[in-house]
Amino acid sequence: MEIFDYIELTGLTPSTALIFSTQTLSASSIFIDGVDVLELSANTYCEFKNITINKMSYGILVKEAQYNNSFFSHNAVIKNCFEYGIGIESGQFKTVFDVEVTNFENNIKGGININSGTDIEFDILSNFFLNATGSASSIAFNPTNATLLVDTVNQSIISNKWNGIGNFLDGFDFSRTDGRDANVYVMTNAGYEDKNPHCKVNVIDNTSTTTITTAETYYKAVFTNSNFYTCKFTITDNKIIYQPSNHRDCMAWISGNIQTNGTNRIAKIGILKNGGGSIISPLSVRCSTANQPYSFSICAYIQDVGKNDYFEIYVTSSTNGDLVLLQDLTFMINSK
Repeated sequence: MEIFDYIELTGLTPSTALIFSTQTLSASSIFIDGVDVLELSANTYCEFKNITINKMSYGILVKEAQYNNSFFSHNAVIKNCFEYGIGIESGQFKTVFDVEVTNFENNIKGGININSGTDIEFDILSNFFLNATGSASSIAFNPTNATLLVDTVNQSIISNKWNGIGNFLDGFDFSRTDGRDANVYVMTNAGYEDKNPHCKVNVIDNTSTTTITTAETYYKAVFTNSNFYTCKFTITDNKIIYQPSNHRDCMAWISGNIQTNGTNRIAKIGILKNGGGSIISPLSVRCSTANQPYSFSICAYIQDVGKNDYFEIYVTSSTNGDLVLLQDLTFMINSK
């Protein structure tokens, strides 16, 4: 394939495929008509640069028959396609793709559809998605038939923008307890929430007490969550587990009220990482009256948090045998 400055491909003829093997497609003043879809050959790497793809079924399609391939799209326009601008249908095989500075304009179903494949890796960076309808998706993922490469941060959706029509992301679920999508890096996309790990827990009218067998010894606080929200953390009552493989620093805020069953006690509360070591940001609360709630607030900075690290709230009191109650509580964590 010759290398040009600009190429325009338009297609109105059904079931006609232009199949690419390893090459760079980058052109000027070249027009190819009567093509339904661009397909990639097996075991190939292709680049699509400075290209306009117009009125095709899919702009670029990876099929199972064309297995184990990868492609790079840069400075392209993919528009007016009857399905998606890009379709990943690699079945049981692996696909790696990088799409940057590409406009997806008025494609009927949306921009990029990751419908099937194994150990998929992708970078989707600085693109503009102009969805045509309310049912369109800028980036769609089918977790039933497609799997991402796990335990590595090899999937990123960064600095894209969309026109607010339809959905930006479909199929991803960052609240799952198994962390299936925890390593998909979603940041700085205009009009869409960053998916860095963050969570909050609310406890309302808790009645479960924590027994302080030995004074000044910390014990894991007992409570049941009333509700919670999570992105890339697994939450089970007083235990919050970090899911992604990449390390981050975290900031935590705890506010609520604490009480003891004895008078003139000093209760203490803080965070423990991974069930051992020193209490993080311990705070003393003077409880002068028995069974009277006293308000508190804690801010904590937690360094170098990695996969499966977990946080729990621990409490203690100044007298053996005290019962400590966290009646109401809000616990929030954000990462940076």
